Amino acid sequence: MRKAKPFLPVAVGLTLALLLIPSPGSVARGDLIEDQDLNYEIETPPGWVRLPKNDTWDKYGIVVGAIRQLEKLKDGSPTKGEGAQLHLAITDLPEGKTLEDMGKDEEVRGFLMRRFGDKAGTWPEVSMVCDKYDSGMEICILSADGKAANLTGKEAPVRAVLILSTAKKKLFKLRLYAWHTEFDAEGLKGDLDMIEMSFDIPDLRAEPEKEDPGQRPPDEPEPEDAPEGDEGEEKTFEDEVVGWKIVKPVGIKSSDTYDKERYGDVVVWFEDNDQVGSYQFIFYIIKRGRQNPETGLAIPDNQLRDWGLDRWWPAFDKAHPTGPVRTWAWPRKSKTFLAIPNWEKERVVFATPKKRPKKPGKVKASYLVKKMKVAEKAKGDKLGKEKVIEGYRGVLGGNRERSGKEVVIRYIWGTPRLTCFISISLSRGAPGKWGDKIQKMLESIEMTGRHRGR
Repeated sequence: MRKAKPFLPVAVGLTLALLLIPSPGSVARGDLIEDQDLNYEIETPPGWVRLPKNDTWDKYGIVVGAIRQLEKLKDGSPTKGEGAQLHLAITDLPEGKTLEDMGKDEEVRGFLMRRFGDKAGTWPEVSMVCDKYDSGMEICILSADGKAANLTGKEAPVRAVLILSTAKKKLFKLRLYAWHTEFDAEGLKGDLDMIEMSFDIPDLRAEPEKEDPGQRPPDEPEPEDAPEGDEGEEKTFEDEVVGWKIVKPVGIKSSDTYDKERYGDVVVWFEDNDQVGSYQFIFYIIKRGRQNPETGLAIPDNQLRDWGLDRWWPAFDKAHPTGPVRTWAWPRKSKTFLAIPNWEKERVVFATPKKRPKKPGKVKASYLVKKMKVAEKAKGDKLGKEKVIEGYRGVLGGNRERSGKEVVIRYIWGTPRLTCFISISLSRGAPGKWGDKIQKMLESIEMTGRHRGR
């Protein structure tokens, strides 16, 4: 799982940057601009809109643009061209050149600084800071302050920022301008900071080197390191007294480091992460008719829809505040309702955060099933020896802050004695890497019933 980016000492001080970041309880929502083929993600703050493609973009390698135009200033006065703008260009990285070389290159700097004039001698001073994130993404940020033509063509104070990064022999150039008032009451410079922190290149893997066809058979795959330890073993987890069984295949890691007091109803937990993505598989089982050990009073049984679905959307909405919300169709033929979604059949539920329900806490299971169509009721399935009394499954995909794309899947069902719940989280490239193994594990689940004599 990708770790959070460190703050870089550009644009504004750390204290101001922190003040501009919304608290988790009231996250300001923008839009996620992304392209998997071109390998980029940019999250824009509220008020930004994408620009239509311009005929001149191809000349500079520009692939996307966005703009924030103000209707009026914070004090209510009319604007005079204040606003902000971004363009992302992707070009070939010259052979043998480093990212820092590109940051010092006059032509690269000109992509940002020609707004101040055609000749480098007329440009304001440029500062450059380079760093490397925990994800492995290297970045150089160039910044300058001066006066340049604003959104209406008038010369005005501007902060200019150029974010440089590389991947797969490509140079990424994210250009940002903020034409601001004296004290920036409109928060335009803060917008640039937030965009800088959100900019991501999801796939940093090196391009495979081209081989001489005579060296090895053309279709022979690269050998992979065999999994070791727990990951390299097939394991069966079973409780004959409670009545359940699941088989962990090779390639899946079991975990016992979770908080067992907090997650006392968890029977098995699997998780792993690498540069491709991450997965988490948690299986809960609760006995019906339990009693409080201290008072001896009966504990109310969990209601399936309430436990698995009624409180799902508010939590998902809060954890994935930006970008579109997606769902996927379920496979038509599967052994049980415990099946991984069909990743080829994707549907956008809400294209932008503004289209989501205005009151997340009011979204209940019936809305998820009938309106959003991201969940459905299981039909007469059997899991091993026992028939499912009532079951549901649902899938939602969104953009988790700092982690990127995430898919969350839920399965809930009951038996005469048990209430069962599985939660699966898959981030970035996890569906492709671990999807088949997780499907195999789901198909192995059996409700074995209470064994005689126990």
